[in-house]
Amino acid sequence: AKIQTQSILHKAHVAWNEDRHPDAIRLYATVLQATGASGDAPGSLDPTDHLQCHANLGSSYMTLASMCTPEDHTPNVKQREALLSASLQHWQVAERNGPSSPMLTYFLNSVARDLSLATSTRELSETKIESRGLTIT
Repeated sequence: AKIQTQSILHKAHVAWNEDRHPDAIRLYATVLQATGASGDAPGSLDPTDHLQCHANLGSSYMTLASMCTPEDHTPNVKQREALLSASLQHWQVAERNGPSSPMLTYFLNSVARDLSLATSTRELSETKIESRGLTIT
């Protein structure tokens, strides 16, 4: 099982390096789940690999959130908010369990700020729609 996990981890790193973020997310999530490392504890995963998985997941979700704009340039605010929330969760695991670095702090603060803006945008858009007599379900 450890060899298979290492193979999946390698494939995840390759996908991440090639900017295939949906594949990277799926593969990293598989590794974290299989090793019991989805949270703060590394489970059976090497602690360095654990931190790298979470940092790369944070990065992948952040990248997908930045692309979350349909052709008409109206942001899909709910999807962006969900992606930024997932990104923040993974950056926070990396922050709590790894060495601090200015880059990690930057990404964490940037995603937290963007998530706050996305949440405010969603709330504002829902308020505007409700004020027109419509409701979102």
